[in-house]
Formats: sequence, C-alpha cells, structure tokens
Amino acid sequence: MGEFLLSPRKFAISDPGTASTAAPAPRPPPPPSHAELLCDGIAAFAPNMPPLLKWSGIQWLLSDRVYEYANRQVHFAAVIMSPAGTSGCAAGGHFRHVACKTVTQPIPEKQLEMLRAAVEAAGAGGYAAGCGAAAATTADGAAAAAAAPGSRPQLLAALPPHVMALAREPVCNSLVAERLRAVHGPAAAERSMSTILGWGMEEVAGVAGLPAAFRMVTYSEWLENGSLRDYLVKLFAPAMLVKASAQSQLQPDGERYAKTLRALLEVVDLLVLLSRAGVVLGDLKLENLLVDSDGHVKLTDLDGASLLPLEDVQAAAAKAQAMAAATAALLGGAGRPAASAAAGASGCPGLNALWLALDQQPAPAAPSMLTPAFAPPEMMLAAPAQPYMTAQSHVYLVGASLEYVLTQLLDEALAPSRQVAAGRLRDLEFVGELRELARGMQAQDAAKRPAAHTLRQQLQEMQARW
Repeated sequence: MGEFLLSPRKFAISDPGTASTAAPAPRPPPPPSHAELLCDGIAAFAPNMPPLLKWSGIQWLLSDRVYEYANRQVHFAAVIMSPAGTSGCAAGGHFRHVACKTVTQPIPEKQLEMLRAAVEAAGAGGYAAGCGAAAATTADGAAAAAAAPGSRPQLLAALPPHVMALAREPVCNSLVAERLRAVHGPAAAERSMSTILGWGMEEVAGVAGLPAAFRMVTYSEWLENGSLRDYLVKLFAPAMLVKASAQSQLQPDGERYAKTLRALLEVVDLLVLLSRAGVVLGDLKLENLLVDSDGHVKLTDLDGASLLPLEDVQAAAAKAQAMAAATAALLGGAGRPAASAAAGASGCPGLNALWLALDQQPAPAAPSMLTPAFAPPEMMLAAPAQPYMTAQSHVYLVGASLEYVLTQLLDEALAPSRQVAAGRLRDLEFVGELRELARGMQAQDAAKRPAAHTLRQQLQEMQARW
C-alpha cells in the first residue's frame, strides 16, 4: 500500500554552485502541487484532522479482507505505524489493526483553482474566511459558518463539490468529533468514536481528456471484535465468518445473551449522545459500529453526517438544565431524598418533550451515503418531496440493520430450512425476541418509534429474563 501514500513535499534550496560569498537572493517557494493544495485546504477546513502520514512510516504485516465498491476500496490490515511525521518503522512503531480506505476522484481544473484562490485569500483569517465566494457557487449556496468549536459548516459547502466527494469521510469525522467535544467533552468524544490515525493524498494517472484524478487515503483504527454485525454473528454462529474447513472447531460464546444486550445498551447510549449534540448520521448501521476487546461500542464511517446548528443544541441543553433543576428542587422540597428527586426530574414529561423536539428537527443536509435497504421512509421521499433525516431516523436505521443480521442468524444457523438446529432452541427464542424489538424500532411514522429511554427499558427487561 506504500504507493497510496505520499510523495514528500518539495522544498526550494539554495544553489551551492555559486562562488559568491554574498548570500544568494532567496528563491520564491514553488507553488504547491495539486495534491498538496488539496491537503492544505482540507486540513485548514477541518483542523482536527490528524497529521499527514508518510508512506515510509507504515509497514504492512497482514491484509485480511478487501472490499471494493465504486471508486472506493477498504483494506482491513495489521500494520506497524510510526509516529506521524517520521519515517521508518524500526523505531517507535506501534502495532495497529486498521481499516485503510481509499477514495479516487477526478477533480476539474476549475475547482482546483477555486480551492487555490480560497486558500490564498484566507490568510490569517483561516480557510473558512477565504472560501465564502467559493461556497456561494456550490449547489446549496450555504456560506461558511463561524469558526467557534462545534459550529463549522455541516454541509461541507466551503469545499468545491468534487473535493467534498473526495474528502467527505475524514472531514465529517473531524466535524463530528469537534461537535462531541464541544457538547460532551473530550473524554466522551474519544470514548464514542473510532480514531483516524492518519491520512494522505496523491495524484494518480488519469484518463486522457478527463480531469486529473486524486486518491485520498485514510487509516482508521479497527477494533478487535470488528463491526457490531460481525460481533453478534461471532457470539452466536462463528462458523458463518470462516471457511467451511474450520467450522467444526467453533462454538457459540457462553455469555452471548449478556454480551449482546450490553452492546445494544451501549448503542442506545450512543443514540442519546448523538441526539444531545445535534449530530445526525445518514448511515448508522451495525456495520458502522465497532466493538473493542471488552465489548464496548464505537462509531465509525461518519461520511453521511450532518450537524444541527450549535445554537439550537445549546438552547435545548440550557432549557433542559433549568427544567431539571426546577423539577428536582420541587420534588426535593416535598421531602424526597436528593437522589430520588433527581431521578424523578430526569423522567419528567416536559424534559422528555424538550429532547423529543430536538430529535424531530431535520438535519440541514439531505441524506447522503445511506444504505437504502435500512433507510426510513423520510430519507427516501421521491420528488417533489424533499428527503430529510432526524435523530429519530437513527432508531429506524439501527432497528433495520439489527433485524437484518438477526434474520441471517435464524435462517443460516439457528433454524435453517425452518428446522431448529440441535441444541439451539433457547438461542432461537432469544434471537426471535430481539428481532421483534428491532421490528418495533421501524415504525413508518417517526413519532411512533420508541425513544431511547423506552429502548433502554426493553433491553434491561430482557437482561433480567436472560
């Protein structure tokens, strides 16, 4: 994969051939290459992007799987990665499980020039300040937002359209991380999101007569248990994940019910985290949730993200805090213990209605990068209606993708040909009950989908029974 990462930057040097003792006149630096220009623009627009990687700082040990679709490739690999900005893997390298993603995209010369002009015009004001004119020429016409933490433009309107297509995933990841840090703090952001370890850009051989093509590469952490989809299959039917020659040696996990319900309760916590931060994800599904060695769940693949205005999120949080404090004081004044009063305040109807209003607020961006098989009706509206997505869409997306994998388990492992497999009746009952819960998450009317506190209660009730 070294060919996917970067040629080093070229720097101007003085000419050693002159005999003059006077200092030579400084040479102007060469203009950046188009690949360097793209890196500068993207990094300035999304300042939380990790440093650029050097190809010589990555040593591939094993490539497990490769997925290809359209202009994208995903490699799951084990690598030794040196600290950003250093070369060579002999010293200071760290062993990592990674997902290496590449996106190849032609970019018209006109858009490259727009980007160059915006970067040059930005100066000390920052990239967003210099790209207002470029933003006005994009399809949606949205201008760059203020640079306060958590308030950067969620539509990526400040980047030319083909650049957006190239850099959407890492830039969205950066914007979501910035929003979560602003609302919930750095620890919550780190705990809930997989980390982009590095990225790079290079110009690749194009086709005669077509615009120059560029390949963007990102390295993201890939957690030990893989996706939540793979994790559930591994718990109940690990033979489905390997070749037939090894199937007889694999057995279901002895703690599969408890581990499944703990992971799904963490997913509910993530839904609340996203909702309270005003983050809406258009492709939230089990394949885009990762599970670490301890069974903890993290978000990944955020290229369909859109952010509600930060001021709306902050206003809802301030009202919720005031309402909870007033209710807790009222309940405490009635002689109830402080802890009981706080619990009562957290479940008061007014507070739930406040958060429901935020959950129903449409995201500024139209749905993108979605999986149609899992998408709720509001994301698939046909013209002239305008598709939209809200935090309530998350419930449907997770429910649809959960039902899909549970149905696979039933059809391929627990009850193939509608015959219960030997010794799997209890598994069949558990998976069947969980599938009914998943179906209940897919109400066509978004207002009838269960709220997070309802889902949490249903899962906790299953925990008590199983």
